[in-house]
Amino acid sequence: MQSEIQAKLAKQPLCAGSQIAEADLRQILEKAILAPSGHNWQPWQFRIRQDGVELHIVRQPIMEFIEQDDHARYLSAGAVIENMCISAASLGYSVVAQYFPIPENPLFVAYIRFTGLSPADYHLLDLCHLLDARCTNRGFYDAAQPMDYSKLLTLSQLASQTASTRLVWIGRDTAEFPMVAGLCGRSEQLFFECERGHAEILEGIRFRTESAAMQRDGLDVRTLDLGPMGTAMLKTCRSWNVQTLLNQFGASRLVNFVTQRQIKSSSAVGLVISDSSDHLSVVLSGRVMERIWLVATKLGLSLQPLYAILPLIRYPTSRERFFSASQILAIERMVGDFRMLFGCSESNAQFLFRIGHGCTPKVRSLRKPLASFILTDERSGSSLTESCHNFEPIRTPLSDKLVNTAQLRIEPSEVS
Repeated sequence: MQSEIQAKLAKQPLCAGSQIAEADLRQILEKAILAPSGHNWQPWQFRIRQDGVELHIVRQPIMEFIEQDDHARYLSAGAVIENMCISAASLGYSVVAQYFPIPENPLFVAYIRFTGLSPADYHLLDLCHLLDARCTNRGFYDAAQPMDYSKLLTLSQLASQTASTRLVWIGRDTAEFPMVAGLCGRSEQLFFECERGHAEILEGIRFRTESAAMQRDGLDVRTLDLGPMGTAMLKTCRSWNVQTLLNQFGASRLVNFVTQRQIKSSSAVGLVISDSSDHLSVVLSGRVMERIWLVATKLGLSLQPLYAILPLIRYPTSRERFFSASQILAIERMVGDFRMLFGCSESNAQFLFRIGHGCTPKVRSLRKPLASFILTDERSGSSLTESCHNFEPIRTPLSDKLVNTAQLRIEPSEVS
């Protein structure tokens, strides 16, 4: 390790205004887009500048309910920044991120510059090889395999490295664990009993292998690990009318049951909590999320985000738009249960997940080509350009090359 560090330091140190090597920047961005994102929508854009890179998030209109405050997008942007820090360290650079440099443009998440590798970042050198290995495991875990709780302590210490975050665990051997499983199961059930929630979940699922390979976003149905019968049932339920009919015969309750079984096969459920709920706190929590996920991968643990519960309890103003009176009462009870179980407000809850010992997934989510994430003057749009008046856009050789390669990209087809 010491010789590797010395090799990194042998690079010519960078000053604030210098350029990063083209090949290095390309590699850093390739690793950056391996970050997780809700439904694998990959809501990021980069603009390459002479002395750094802008990171922006993109809103998807179809996610009106699940993504009302851009929470998952900011969380994912934090994971992108964490990946950039790790990849940059492996190439001999450290990252300096200026968060939300233009306050009136909340979609402009960070301006990222590169300097010579700092000794404070030496620990990142052990994580770079994990960027490709990290993935979501949505299957059943091996409940018979005992958890080494020192591993959970290691992950908790990672969260505490950021002053504003902490990690709370509820283990399988606690009285609260079945209550957490029930809470998550009920939240999944409600999504399949809500027309808007049902539509947003199904919109992101790619039912054909060809469609998944062509679009390279969303969730390949094979990554859900439903088996042939579960996949066939989900296909049948793409129509809301069919879903409503099948719910009368217990389809949504079956979703609840399966979700609880999956969680009970896990060793623990974890929650990343921040002291604040502002955009910066969510981005920093995203960095913590990715750090935890990578180290969990290193420790041989499987992880799955539990996304359904937080949108339900986080947005009280939307309940009357999407849910019946009885469903609203059920959600209000869920809010109380959540606060009791985790000891925090739902607004400060950033990332809920389950963890345990699982088999390596056979199919993983894909990523779009790097070129599709690169902004230039022509692709940025007037509103974005005007809002970035303090950061005059420029063209660089690398941005030109990346955008030119986008001509080879096959445009997405309809979900099938």
